[in-house]
Amino acid sequence: MKNWLILSVVFFMASCINQPHSKDYIYTQKDDLLSLQGKVALLKESADVNDDALLSAISLLYAQNENWVEAKDAISKAIKLNPINSIYHLYLANYNAELANNIEAYEEAKVAFELGTYDKKLEPLLARMAIETKDSSNYNIFVTAYYLANKNSIEAQILMAQLYMQEQKYNMANSLVHKVLLVDSTNFEAFKVAYNSYAVLDSIPLAIYYGEKLLETDSLNAQYYFELGNLYLHEKEIVKAAHYFTKSYKQLPLLSSLYLALGNYNKLALNDSVIYYSDSLFTGKNYSDKHILLMRARALDNKYKYDDAFLVYNSLIKMDSTDSVVNAERALVQRKITYLWRKKREQQQLADSLANSMPIIKF
Repeated sequence: MKNWLILSVVFFMASCINQPHSKDYIYTQKDDLLSLQGKVALLKESADVNDDALLSAISLLYAQNENWVEAKDAISKAIKLNPINSIYHLYLANYNAELANNIEAYEEAKVAFELGTYDKKLEPLLARMAIETKDSSNYNIFVTAYYLANKNSIEAQILMAQLYMQEQKYNMANSLVHKVLLVDSTNFEAFKVAYNSYAVLDSIPLAIYYGEKLLETDSLNAQYYFELGNLYLHEKEIVKAAHYFTKSYKQLPLLSSLYLALGNYNKLALNDSVIYYSDSLFTGKNYSDKHILLMRARALDNKYKYDDAFLVYNSLIKMDSTDSVVNAERALVQRKITYLWRKKREQQQLADSLANSMPIIKF
């Protein structure tokens, strides 16, 4: 009797192990013992690979692990087999959104909408993609519908504020983002809307305030540094403007940033900064920005580095030998070099004369 019971248990366990997983089981159960690849393999063993429901399930498994490319590939195949399933189009829209394929995401979301999808994720997706793709013909419809149904939602308020920005209703946009910031004082998207709206409205101090808030979150954004540099320049805060243009150049070495940084350092007579930030450019083989080279030459001149300044002026003359300003400044530097050379020779002659006139003392 005891042996029979043991054999029964063994046979029961073996049958459980060998029993194939049903699609419903794989779709609905969370089996932590199985990897993503294991689940996909079981699904493929459980049904025809051309089953659209199977392919949809496979896409969801990939999506759970944020393998968006594979998820997109699987659901695209499912749509080919069953093109009128609205949920499949919604899945594909979401995967494209994750991959930052905003136009494709928007098109698929609109297909899902036309096919009558009832899903709480569709409205915000349509509203967000309408804003991202700047679809002026539809964004009012999708964004307004989402906002009116979800007035207390931070996401809905931000999207509506972005819609107001595109419609140039800047004060209405500010009113909404201030509501958002009362609830979420660090909301990055709210900072962006406030920053852009106040900049357009020429409320420069407020634009600067929100620009600084953006940089607290996104400290590597060269564009924000550049724009803040311009705002400070507008406020005639030359030191801060130069600082932000320099930060922009460090993050993204564009001539436009360096040009403005050096221009402000030049106004402040910070010659060392002009020399330092133009060093790497001047040593480049193809560098030929006349204005920056001229600022460098003047900075070197002001720091009494006449030989180095003369070399820069020579480079400028090669670019344009008819530039009267460059020719005049080069001539002045050349005179300084000649004067110093003459003074050095006179001092050497005086030293030699004194040495020769000294009595020779014999011990």
